[in-house]
Amino acid sequence: MSKVGCKRLFAILLAAFLFPACNFMVERDPGFLSDRLVSDPTTLNPILAAEMSAHTVTSAIFSSLLEYDNESLELKGLLASSWKISDDRLSYEFTIRENVLWHDGVPLTADDVVFTFSAIRDKRVDAAVTRSYFDSLVSVDKIGERDVIFRFSKPNFKMMAILGLVKILPRHVYGDIDSFNSSPANDAPVGSGPFYFENWKRGSYVKLRRFDRYFGTLPKISGIKYNIVPSDVTAFALLKKGALDKLNLSNFQWHFQSTSENFAQNFMKTKYYPPNYSMIAWNMRRAFFDDANVRRAMGMLVNRNEILAKIFFGNGEAVTGPFYRFGKNYDSSVNPLPFDPSEALRLIEKAGWVDKDGDGIRERDGVPFRFEILMASGDRTGRSIAVFLKKELARIGIEMNISALEWGSLVGRIIQRDFDAAHFAFALPLLEDPYSVWHSSQSDSGSNFMGLSDPEVDSLIERAMDEFDENNRSRVMKEIHRRIALQQPSTFLFTFPTLLSVSNRFGNVENYKVGVDVNQWTVNTWKPLYEW
Repeated sequence: MSKVGCKRLFAILLAAFLFPACNFMVERDPGFLSDRLVSDPTTLNPILAAEMSAHTVTSAIFSSLLEYDNESLELKGLLASSWKISDDRLSYEFTIRENVLWHDGVPLTADDVVFTFSAIRDKRVDAAVTRSYFDSLVSVDKIGERDVIFRFSKPNFKMMAILGLVKILPRHVYGDIDSFNSSPANDAPVGSGPFYFENWKRGSYVKLRRFDRYFGTLPKISGIKYNIVPSDVTAFALLKKGALDKLNLSNFQWHFQSTSENFAQNFMKTKYYPPNYSMIAWNMRRAFFDDANVRRAMGMLVNRNEILAKIFFGNGEAVTGPFYRFGKNYDSSVNPLPFDPSEALRLIEKAGWVDKDGDGIRERDGVPFRFEILMASGDRTGRSIAVFLKKELARIGIEMNISALEWGSLVGRIIQRDFDAAHFAFALPLLEDPYSVWHSSQSDSGSNFMGLSDPEVDSLIERAMDEFDENNRSRVMKEIHRRIALQQPSTFLFTFPTLLSVSNRFGNVENYKVGVDVNQWTVNTWKPLYEW
């Protein structure tokens, strides 16, 4: 072969070797925000959604009657241009603003509002948790093309927020309630929000594009791409490469991997405490946890100080009840249970759990104290805490197995009440209502997974729901806090800050009391970008 032929062959082989590698790097729209989801949403129907990833995406696609103001955290109109509340607080009338369009160009009307709430109330629809908030709803009726009225059998202090924050669905898209749960629109939604659905590649991304006919203030960014990245390590690598623009950092990443001058030149970091808490829920229907002494003992085997220091590097606060740690309803006089293995052992033996056969495992009525704790498969926080607890339990003759499940499987087990214990992190609403999680009526099909059935707690919750004076209601909420802390249906653990990093490509990144609002962000540079 001639030298020229050899050179040509070498060039062909070199191109074949290099070009496939180049295919991994593609240009992306600099106007798009590249965000991260830990897992695929189970649905893009906000009424059916149960997990944070679905709520994150649908909040950009759909609109509600009202929204919270970023500064004051007071409710203000969104779809609704005006509203009236009756003196007895049993009826709420809303007028929808003019010229609101669905993303397919069809006008949004009162019919869509009526349809949405009718779907929520229909027991054929898989929305048991949301439906629990509307037990007292008597009717929802259209009284004009843009007017709707809700009537209730009893007042509820939170009803304005409950009604106002529900995402409205398009009647003309869903049609028959019979097919609501399996509608194609659950995977390819039509909304009325600032961004419209473009496509969803499962396991890879969900892509939304700005809806230029949006009725509200138009976002400056041209779209959002939610990348499905289960691994924190992978997500951080993508952030540094520029393939992600926004990422909630882990404690380790915040303290040790994002402190360089180079990182500061490319990203800003901000920290805030959104309303949240983590807990281990005990299934009180199971023999292991039907005694408050045992549940209290479990809390005494969690070394909160050591966990906060060693795992979270001090980023977090211990909590003792089901309300926002920095809110008005939280009772700061309730102290966390001390780490006290000796007292925990005494309480467990008091409940009848002893090792009679000498096999190293305690038992009661012939049942060995051997249980399983569930958590989501990417829940590194839950796993770390469970490892600490497992070690302490083993020392006193209790065996705990740790099971990490995909989100859908975990939710299924919890809904069926097929679990012993489970680690959860709860995102709390700004206007707190303990009814759906802690009232006994929600034990079978609502969010009272633990099975708490306490007449005193029920009575206090019902009093709080009827109290419209914020200060009086706060006093009742504190009583609820104290009573639940006494019963210990869950071991309350921590509230954690969001440790956020954002690319310096974006401007106007305001850190509000409970987070950031990407709809207000501007794009500082429109130079070409590439992603892997």
